[in-house]
Amino acid sequence: LALRRPAQLEQLDTIQRKGQLGCFLLTEKQAGVLSGLIVETTADWNPDAQEFILHTPSDKAAKNWISQGYTAELGVVIANLRVGGVSHGPHPFLMRLREDEGGKLLPGIHIEDMGTKTVANDLDNARIWFHQVRLPKYSLLNRFADIQDDRYIQLGDEPMRIEVIGQRLLTGRQAIAEAALVCALVLHKKTEAYAHTKICNGLAGETTLASMPQLRNTFKESYEALDKMAQFAAGVE
Repeated sequence: LALRRPAQLEQLDTIQRKGQLGCFLLTEKQAGVLSGLIVETTADWNPDAQEFILHTPSDKAAKNWISQGYTAELGVVIANLRVGGVSHGPHPFLMRLREDEGGKLLPGIHIEDMGTKTVANDLDNARIWFHQVRLPKYSLLNRFADIQDDRYIQLGDEPMRIEVIGQRLLTGRQAIAEAALVCALVLHKKTEAYAHTKICNGLAGETTLASMPQLRNTFKESYEALDKMAQFAAGVE
C-alpha cells in the first residue's frame, strides 16, 4: 500500500470485493538470508509496446518461499527495472498470475510447490518463474518512480531502492522481535515469582529457591541480556 499512488489504491476495493488472494514475490532462490539484496528478476521497459517484460533469467533467480504463491491470483513482484538497458534497481509491480475464470496460470508463468520442508508443511510456499511476461505500464507501483516519455522519472525526494521496500518489511519483523522480548520478560518474571515461593533446603536450613546464589546469578545475567536486547530493538525502531 505504501508503494502505490492514490489511483492504484482504488484497485484494492475490487480485489477485496472479489475475495482475491495475493502474494508478495521478493525472495529469490539464490538469495538465501540476503532476501531482497539480490534481485535478478528483470522488468525491461518496451517503448514500442508501452509495457514491461518480466523475466526470470535463470533458475537461481526464481522467486522462492512465496507464501500463498501456489494458489494466489495476484502478486506484487519485485524486479530489477531496466529502461534503455540501464538498471534502476528493484521496483514493485502489481500483476495478475491467473485468469479470472478457471484460475489457469497466465502465459509465461510457471509455479511449483516447494515440496516437503523441515517444518510447516501445511503452509503454501511456492517457487515461481516468469518467461517474457508482458505487464501493462500501470502495473508499476509508482509512488516513488514512473516511466514518462519512455524515460525513468523519480517522483519526490526519496529514490526508489530496496531499502524503501525493506522499511515496510522491517515493521513486521520489529513487531515480532519486540513481542518475543515481552514474552521472555513475562516468563522470567513468572519464574522469579515462583522461585520466591518455592521452599528448599539450604546450608543454613530452609530458604527460598530465589535466594540460592546460583539462581540469583542466573536471574541477574538473564535480565541484563534482556535489557541489552530491548535497547538494541529500540535503537532499530
